Amino acid sequence: MKIKGLFCALICTGIAIATPSLSRAQQYEAVPVTISKEKLKVDGVVCYSHIVRERQTLYSICKAYQVTPEDIYKYNPAVKENGLKKNTILIIPSVSKKEEASDPKEQKPVGVGPVKEEQLKEEEVKEEPVARQEERPAVIEKPSAGQESGKAEKKGRKRKVHTVKWYEDIEDIAQKYGVSAEAIMEVNSLKDRKLTTRQKIQIPFQEEDSLLAEQYKTNGEGIVQIEEPQPGEAGIYEEDANSREEDRRYLFDFWKSETDLALLLPLKADGQAASRNNMDFYSGVLTAVRDLGNEGINVNLKVIDTAIEGKSSDIIDTTNCDIVIGPVSYNDMNGFIGGIPSWIPVISPLDPKVEALAGQYSNLIQAPTSHQTQYFELAKWMKEETDEEDRIIIITEKGYKESSMNKMLTAAVDSLGMAWNSFSYSILEGRDILEPLTALMTDSATNRFIVASESEAFVNDVVRNLNLLIHNKFEVVLYAPAKIRSFETIEVENLHNTHLHVCHSYSIDYDDAKVRNFLLEYRALFNAEPSQYAFQGYDIARWSIEMHSKYGRRWTENLDRHDKDMLQSYFKFRKMEGGGWENEGVRRILYENSWKVSQQSVR
Repeated sequence: MKIKGLFCALICTGIAIATPSLSRAQQYEAVPVTISKEKLKVDGVVCYSHIVRERQTLYSICKAYQVTPEDIYKYNPAVKENGLKKNTILIIPSVSKKEEASDPKEQKPVGVGPVKEEQLKEEEVKEEPVARQEERPAVIEKPSAGQESGKAEKKGRKRKVHTVKWYEDIEDIAQKYGVSAEAIMEVNSLKDRKLTTRQKIQIPFQEEDSLLAEQYKTNGEGIVQIEEPQPGEAGIYEEDANSREEDRRYLFDFWKSETDLALLLPLKADGQAASRNNMDFYSGVLTAVRDLGNEGINVNLKVIDTAIEGKSSDIIDTTNCDIVIGPVSYNDMNGFIGGIPSWIPVISPLDPKVEALAGQYSNLIQAPTSHQTQYFELAKWMKEETDEEDRIIIITEKGYKESSMNKMLTAAVDSLGMAWNSFSYSILEGRDILEPLTALMTDSATNRFIVASESEAFVNDVVRNLNLLIHNKFEVVLYAPAKIRSFETIEVENLHNTHLHVCHSYSIDYDDAKVRNFLLEYRALFNAEPSQYAFQGYDIARWSIEMHSKYGRRWTENLDRHDKDMLQSYFKFRKMEGGGWENEGVRRILYENSWKVSQQSVR
């Protein structure tokens, strides 16, 4: 694909792109300090919540907010010890020390925007416009037991009644009315989340929603006060700074009407040898964003060519990102993920090796299914089909050191308690193996072979010999790593003869209407055929944006509740102990005698 075509597509779809700067000098211009629009109350004082941008100084921040360094140190003691750090959230009082010392009754919070000295005493905090308040759920003090049901009656209000449609679940309804699913369950005395078509349910008022109210409350003036537990109380521990920052960020950003997505890829767009695979992935993302835009979901897309700019964490401000896709490789991700705030989800799109990092970082989402998971599902599939009289034989290539793939396959078979025989030979011995191999087989049941190799020449020889055994009236079934499907020297007919079984994280069903629609759209947009990388870009972008659109800032908390079949991937995310999320989604692919290739996602 030509780069020119890509950027033409960007213009057509109206996507905002953050491109690398043309001059290094431009990167070091002074960064202006904008007064934050987010406020909270700390110890009775209205404060601003300010995110420190790169190259902002304590002097410039103090000047903008008209406070002294001591005012900032008072509410942010870590700054005095460690200095300012990028992406740190500062709590900045909206009144000076002198006014803090005066009678609290005479103090009035300062409005948002540039502040003049005379405004510090006279200006009041203005409530948000009604339209804005409707976009963000009101957060109020949790009512005591016995008062909950009485509140609505005292005000003469009646709860709305919603009739469940066939395509709705309880999460869809909760999002529509701006309440939690748990609150709906409580007011309707539901024992679980299952709803039936045409079922009538009451919609709770937002003040009845204890899920939000238990963490936050309002003082009646439109100023939100965060309740933070104090160290030393029973069952309370000192939360780290990232946790508190995430809570504040969640409060203000939960009900966003659009998604901010950052895409970090080594496109090599300024050179002669642009990366075709990454360009295809990029094109898939663009197609997903375009489709979602047509469906009413707005996306602000920032694209960074990491091959040009170098270290990703130095060239992109991820503070306001809802989703980050990339970097691609293990090394790039290892240098990037540690500098990203823990509340920002980062998706590893292509490299299976990044799974090792997903076990360390709670915000890392590993999209490619690991080889270990694929091999375990292959062994599990074999166990489901194996009868007592069947024989299991694992074939390896003689003279080669045992690979990690070989170890994982045999360990998976052992973990399921299956007995098996081992047979090893070199490719030069391929013409003379039928007799010793048949000595391990049975002619009264099924012989199930696992080829533990990714060498195309050796696997081709194994498949050829198995077809000879089939010709000799043996019943044979072959199980193999997914890479066998990419080997061009193997006759497809031979794979069907051996009833090839494969477990893979990627598989495209070209009979699927959604796949056909994607093919037509992609060809029209880019005048090219989509590769597997284009399908992967589309799947990851569409899935993650839809999840954010449905659940808001904390969409990752719902990952294990929504397994999803995409165009070529099956997403089945599970939380790793002490870390992030890994995809356990696998599709079983079967080569049948009828020349049909069937597939099924493992639920």
